[in-house]
Amino acid sequence: MWRWLGVVVVALVLTGVWLLGVVGFPHGTGYFAPLFAPDGRSVLAIRRDTAAFTAGFGYEFFTPPATVFIRSDHYALVRVALADHRVTVLGDVPGSPFIGHRLQAYHGAIFGSSSAHLRWEHGQLSYAVAVTRYDQPQSRTFAARGHWDEQTRRVTETPTWRPAPDISGGDEPEQLFRNLEVVALPGSEGLPCGLVTLDRDSGTVTPLVMTTVCRSKYPSGPSLTDVKALSRRHDIERALEIKQTYAGLVAARIAAGASEGTAMLQANKDMERLGYFPRSPTLTATRERCPDGEPVFTISEEEFRVGLFQDIEQAIAHPGDAIDKGGEYIRHQQFDTSRLINEYLTDRSHTTFVVKRSTTCWRMRIDR
Repeated sequence: MWRWLGVVVVALVLTGVWLLGVVGFPHGTGYFAPLFAPDGRSVLAIRRDTAAFTAGFGYEFFTPPATVFIRSDHYALVRVALADHRVTVLGDVPGSPFIGHRLQAYHGAIFGSSSAHLRWEHGQLSYAVAVTRYDQPQSRTFAARGHWDEQTRRVTETPTWRPAPDISGGDEPEQLFRNLEVVALPGSEGLPCGLVTLDRDSGTVTPLVMTTVCRSKYPSGPSLTDVKALSRRHDIERALEIKQTYAGLVAARIAAGASEGTAMLQANKDMERLGYFPRSPTLTATRERCPDGEPVFTISEEEFRVGLFQDIEQAIAHPGDAIDKGGEYIRHQQFDTSRLINEYLTDRSHTTFVVKRSTTCWRMRIDR
């Protein structure tokens, strides 16, 4: 009897500990970095499936980190069909270096931080995944990279894990296909819990794949309000517009006889005028009498000759024209003029300054 009573007490204690969150057996699935296939009939993404044993509360700002033992941690390149939402594994990534290891982590990233990036290049899909554990005194990141050939439907490079910086990459044009955009829904523990498409024209949100976390978070299904804030369409289309406009301007300049380097410089100025690039600061020179009561910076011919003030020299040679202004003026051990002008312009309320070349004064207006 006492033995059975002891078993019941232990069971009750363990149940209480589990309910309090002191220990746990969390598992999670997430879908990262979705892109449309070239034909727009499916979406490709990286799926992470992971599970752990945790001890400790692990709530940042309130408790120490939890001790986390990663029991499994696997990634795969998957395809999700738009027609029937069937998920197909195209290629597996070997189990991450986290498996079988212990780490200290907080909820929000209890499995460690993970990220992924996909990019289409000439019919090949480059994909990369990364995991980070925040050890002391510094974090450690491991990354694995692979390639998928859409034509042969084969993985052409099997990923292997290596210590590396976190993978880089942002928005990709293939997040859009005509009127559709694919969006990953935020879940828990840093794992996107589902993939949906957003129709630009109708505002329709169509779930493609939803984990239990997503189904709990969106019991009636994700709405337009839920997804609209996650849309990247405006930024992606803007980036494409800038890229295509710039390429067209360069091509036009080259066709008109400019060298590639000159065409690129001229296209940069065209892009500024069109409002695509931020305007560069300019100098405009106006000849006037040397003023009293404000600094006049005398520049010798030797300073012009050694190239310390190329923008000022060009502005003087073309009065009234806006000339690109460089950064701080280079200091020279034999002259002090650069330092004096730099210090004067440190005060950004100084939008003009006066220089004297030979016997003539010029007011230089800065348009930032």
